[in-house]
Amino acid sequence: MRLAKRQFLLSHTDYKPKKTQAVFTRIWTNPGSVLVLLPVFARYLYLVKWGQGKNQKLIDNINLIDHFLTREILVRADMRKVFEFFSNAQNLELITPKELNFKILSPIPIEMKNGTLIDYRIRLFGISFNWKTLISAWEPERRFVDEQLKGPYSKWIHTHSFETKEDGIMIKDEVRYRLPFFPLGELMFLAVRHQLNRIFDYRTTRIKEIFQEANQKKP
Repeated sequence: MRLAKRQFLLSHTDYKPKKTQAVFTRIWTNPGSVLVLLPVFARYLYLVKWGQGKNQKLIDNINLIDHFLTREILVRADMRKVFEFFSNAQNLELITPKELNFKILSPIPIEMKNGTLIDYRIRLFGISFNWKTLISAWEPERRFVDEQLKGPYSKWIHTHSFETKEDGIMIKDEVRYRLPFFPLGELMFLAVRHQLNRIFDYRTTRIKEIFQEANQKKP
């Protein structure tokens, strides 16, 4: 059984996301089984150290170390107002839980466009982090992408997309993230996932409330 698990972890081509989640759940409930991650770590170091870029695409596509989060919400508003709201970086404070002590460090106002850099400070698990974000894609009233350049994650790519529907605007968040200190960082996956779900649930609720309040104020 142990040999089969080890062979599974070493084989990227046989990787299945649901199986990996089950493996890490088992590791979380049985800390002693962390030893099973050592072969994975060795394999990852081999790809990074000796791949010389040749295997970078493979590394980036190893879902074993990437995680995903998505949220969708439909709001009754026009596209111009919705995108205008998300174009204002200061509004991030309105849709972020208070306990995260979120604060923008960059001078205000911030001109949002392709290549814009934004500095924040945020508290996660009781620790304050400086977070630098790059707006790597900017398509007004369609989508934009922010990528972490410096912060608590090894990778953080957040795609915000907007689509006009018959009864409003569909706002979609898609996050692809990677935990630091692989593979040991994966021991924190369940806690991190729980925290991110809480953050994005709060975000979704606040967005809905904000646009509902705006609609109620209309004459």
